Amino acid sequence: MQKIICLAFLASAINGLYAQPVLTKLTVEKIMRDPRWMGSSPSNPQWSVDGKTLSFSWNPDHQIADSSYFIGSGATTPLKATLAQKQAFLAAGTVVYSQNFQSYTFSKDGDVYYYDLKPAILRRITNTSDAELNPQFSYGDTRIVYARNQNLYAWDIKSGETLQLTNIKTGKAPSPTTGKESDSLTLQETWLKQDQLQHFDVLKARKELKNKGDAYTSAAKPKELRSIYIGNKILQGLQVSPDGRFVSYRLQQPATNTKTTQVPSYVTETAFTNNLPARAKVGTPSATHEFFIYDRITDTVILVKTDSVPGIMDLPLYLNDYPKQLEIQKKKPVNRNVIFYGPYWSPRGKHAVVDIRSDDNKDRWLMLWDTAAKQLRILDRQHDEAWIGGPGIGGNIGWLDDHTCWYQSEQTGYSHLYTINIGTSEKKALTQGSFEVQKAQLSRDKKYFYIS
Repeated sequence: MQKIICLAFLASAINGLYAQPVLTKLTVEKIMRDPRWMGSSPSNPQWSVDGKTLSFSWNPDHQIADSSYFIGSGATTPLKATLAQKQAFLAAGTVVYSQNFQSYTFSKDGDVYYYDLKPAILRRITNTSDAELNPQFSYGDTRIVYARNQNLYAWDIKSGETLQLTNIKTGKAPSPTTGKESDSLTLQETWLKQDQLQHFDVLKARKELKNKGDAYTSAAKPKELRSIYIGNKILQGLQVSPDGRFVSYRLQQPATNTKTTQVPSYVTETAFTNNLPARAKVGTPSATHEFFIYDRITDTVILVKTDSVPGIMDLPLYLNDYPKQLEIQKKKPVNRNVIFYGPYWSPRGKHAVVDIRSDDNKDRWLMLWDTAAKQLRILDRQHDEAWIGGPGIGGNIGWLDDHTCWYQSEQTGYSHLYTINIGTSEKKALTQGSFEVQKAQLSRDKKYFYIS
């Protein structure tokens, strides 16, 4: 059974190490001054990966901007970090551990590293001018998969061999007949060629010999990695399952013929007015998204459709105030635009949960993607005619074991922790009451949740 542990924020303790200025009577003039008069609070606290150093941003000396400080586990006074210390600092939140927590991987300055805790050996996996990002363990923790130039590569920990997993390309797929000589021949030239082959045995023999050679070369050639063309769409969320079989990604198609909001900036170094991009107007058409899963075993690309999502054609209640628009949409119901987040794979890669959000922010679905049937099955639906949101609602999802998923939901009006058994669909609330769980982190042994 999971236990809940509440943590207090450490900033107040750090702030107390330095005496704050005595506050005098507040006036409008004083309030409107630079906020540095009231003192500086630490921000962005990060523990080092070994848990011995706490790094944070701070400005106790009222400089132009915050500086990096650190304090050791046995120290009482924070020290300002040097450039070398900042570059060497590795935050615990930037590394990805193997399932047994005996090693971890991370990306630093565009290259990928692997660290084995026993016997404490750091290995540099890549050293290129390209940016290698988002490393994760896969293939049962025997390989490290990372992204480079919109594709995934797997580095074998034991052998050091690198395997390319995907071959994703922009643009359209070429025509199957592209490159053939017959494609460029006119009707007359085609007839003449066939006539020559029919009446000259030497030409016919040469043709047969060439065809046999081409067939042999084609049969002996190793199978090429499947090319996946994405047109002019934007690739997002590229990742691989823990067993290395499935690769998932999202494609975004930006809206066209939309006007952007521009805010003029008059105070510039050039003395000329510049336009600053700003948030789009309400009602501006938004981008559309598609979610794909590539099965590397069967060499097939699967478009995950939303037809089976409960309430995907539901209309928001505000349309009742617009009878004409409501009538039009009732006559031609369509699936609402959604965006997929995840998938969040079970430890062994047998199950995947996707977090689906409607474009109108009225619905959120947690659905199980069945790896065998290649279909979606509903686990939980949250509906709010006002707005779906709140602490932990976006992405705070994980697994207690291969059959129990945990997540946060605001189904009671407050953000709380829940678990669901994907086999029985049994849900259980881990927290409840008139408060919200701001953050939740599962302990390594999966017996405790640390919440704030």
